Amino acid sequence: MDPVPGSSGVHWSSVPRSPLPGLPLKKARIFEGSTPRELFTHHASEHTVLRCHPDAHRLVRRGDDREMLIYVDGSCLDQNDATNVDIRRAGCAWVFKPEPYAFDQRSVAIRLELEGPDGQQYPQTSNRAELRAALGALRFRAWDGEGYHRVVIASDSEYLVLGITEWIENWADNGWRTGSGDAVKNEDLWKALLERINHFAKIGLEVLFWRIPRELNGEADQAAKAAAQNEPAVVKFSNLRGALV
Repeated sequence: MDPVPGSSGVHWSSVPRSPLPGLPLKKARIFEGSTPRELFTHHASEHTVLRCHPDAHRLVRRGDDREMLIYVDGSCLDQNDATNVDIRRAGCAWVFKPEPYAFDQRSVAIRLELEGPDGQQYPQTSNRAELRAALGALRFRAWDGEGYHRVVIASDSEYLVLGITEWIENWADNGWRTGSGDAVKNEDLWKALLERINHFAKIGLEVLFWRIPRELNGEADQAAKAAAQNEPAVVKFSNLRGALV
């Protein structure tokens, strides 16, 4: 594709890539490292190779500008009140841009919808919000179109990270039942997340999940809590797409 008009040195990537080996995937791989700020750039001045538009700064791996990081988090207010699930308010957020962009430009925050991607309604929970945040981050952009070969999802949720990298393969093989025979909770979101990971894998982009300490996920946590507290309730599930962000 042609360069963005007036954006010196900015161009779209058209590097051909092959599907990842071992398809079809049943789970994602886990990512291991030191800390996000050590491994990934967190200021726009450090991200100099832009393949999209002039403001497409990302949290890019130092030494490998084909790998990027996204922080995700979910939050649910009043979850401990088991007597009235209707008062629960859950929010989801992801952070994908570096400073010095304003916080609302670096992050996306939404209310967790009452309905899932299958059209059924589910109780609001923090686990469900965590899953929705990861799915939202991966559906927000065609990250392969920006020239990335790997996207690392950073989360402080054991449920999300171990679920998608370890447990999900056994669940799928067991007809979406746990080892004890119970139905897997949030099956609709697990399936949607797995579908998105496999979609990217088929076009050569690998998605990895990194469990980080809660204190290193502060911005996504802040945004998710604010969405749960301040955003109005949403019934229908929808895909939020980012354009020129």
